[in-house]
Amino acid sequence: MEKHRRTQVLNGVWKEEESYDHLQVYLEEAMDEYTGPHTERIRTRQEIDLYETYTQLDNPERLMEKEYHFDEGLGESLADHTSELKKNFPGMKVETRRDRDGFAIVKTSFAPEYKYNLDEILNFDSDKSEQHNMQTIEEILNSFIPEGAQQRLEEMSSEEF
Repeated sequence: MEKHRRTQVLNGVWKEEESYDHLQVYLEEAMDEYTGPHTERIRTRQEIDLYETYTQLDNPERLMEKEYHFDEGLGESLADHTSELKKNFPGMKVETRRDRDGFAIVKTSFAPEYKYNLDEILNFDSDKSEQHNMQTIEEILNSFIPEGAQQRLEEMSSEEF
């Protein structure tokens, strides 16, 4: 560092009297720009934390998801508090429970509502649906076909039909 100070003084950039002050400023700026392995680890950890926070906050309603103790001794009952939450925030799911000491704990969360029920779609049984359709068609046909014709159809074999 002394070499840098002397070079700056000899080149006329700094005056001899002020060179030590300029050198101190130069060192502080160099240290601010230096990123060692410890600084890189801190920066990487901060970026990871920021990304995790961002992914958890994929919608603004997530900010209101929380779990907290509710003091019933303040004049408002637990039932009134939960009904007020449900009234003010229609999409909010409110759950209550008691801890070991008997204090009320309220948990609020937002569950996304989808247009279609995925479980119902995945559990669809085509054979059962086809059987239901056949029964429905049979009942419709029975209501339109006269009784005499129904008896003749039942007596006919599948080849004649």
